[in-house]
Amino acid sequence: SVLAEAVLFPVDTIKLKVQTANAMDRRGFLLTLLSVLSSVGIKGLYRGIGAALIKESIHSLNYWIFHGTLFRFFTEFEDTSATAPMRRLFLNLISKQLNWLCTVPFEVVSSVNQMSANAPGFWATAQCLHQESGIGAFYRGLTVSLILAINPAIMNTLITSMLRIRALLRQSCGEDHLEARNHSAAVVGGVTAM
Repeated sequence: SVLAEAVLFPVDTIKLKVQTANAMDRRGFLLTLLSVLSSVGIKGLYRGIGAALIKESIHSLNYWIFHGTLFRFFTEFEDTSATAPMRRLFLNLISKQLNWLCTVPFEVVSSVNQMSANAPGFWATAQCLHQESGIGAFYRGLTVSLILAINPAIMNTLITSMLRIRALLRQSCGEDHLEARNHSAAVVGGVTAM
């Protein structure tokens, strides 16, 4: 996920600039991209990437720690298709929400740093936010993040369920249980893309 963050960071930068532009600025994505490139060059697309990589590292690590722990303690089969879909959905949702409780401050600092004129860095931005608005500044948007946690929870549950259906179909065609459940990376990627 850190690699994906680094690769997609320029797109996110332009998206944020379009979203935070004043109402009279109707340049859109392509013209905003060209404006950034002409005014500050390609480095303008990567301004603030250090803070974003810190944020993404913590976000991913936390999620998988919460996910693994919850599934280990609250399911018999961990996160497999043998776990009931509603239980899997609930545990995925709780994993993501616990993750957001811990990582929204990093998301806020990263976004503010990315949008600032000089992108002073993660720690300088965090210090400035705290001085301006106190600890509450780090939890801007927490409620929305907690609500939107349902999206990855549903996605994870659907992926596992679709792989289970595929395995059952393969078994009905005569493959043994273990072979039917052996999904290639391409199959998992294809199911995920759906």
